[in-house]
Amino acid sequence: MHQHIELPTTIRSKLTLLAVRLKLIAGLAMLVLMSMGCQNSKKSLYEEIDHDHPEHWPSDLADTAAKIDQRLQRIVQDSSNAEATAELKDLISWCPELAGDTDLTEQQWLPIFNLSEALRARISSGESLAKLQPEISKLSSILADAQAALTASKNLTQ
Repeated sequence: MHQHIELPTTIRSKLTLLAVRLKLIAGLAMLVLMSMGCQNSKKSLYEEIDHDHPEHWPSDLADTAAKIDQRLQRIVQDSSNAEATAELKDLISWCPELAGDTDLTEQQWLPIFNLSEALRARISSGESLAKLQPEISKLSSILADAQAALTASKNLTQ
């Protein structure tokens, strides 16, 4: 059994003060370390995990749409194409983040998020990518339209 030892009030208050000071120092140290970070500008949340992007990482939403279409066509032609399958799954899973890293409104972003998450769930449950072709093509179309809207908006503000 554990015995509870009662410390004098002055020692308890000094320990409490020491604990508060240590927490404050640790917090300040974390702030300093976080502010130092990488000196280059972050383009994506993905960079927090790894600074090297996979070769098939898209440059923007239009590139994402094009890469989705390319991988889907390769899978339709050869359903055993493991590389195209893995890359298509990656691209679908990255869509919410890629769209979130743009200036899309929440209303523009939500359809991308909802469809990509629904596709991810269906793929995880074992549905074939070929069977999901209409929904994947729809995601690609939404991405291309979103990029067009961003480009138009950017051109209007210049």
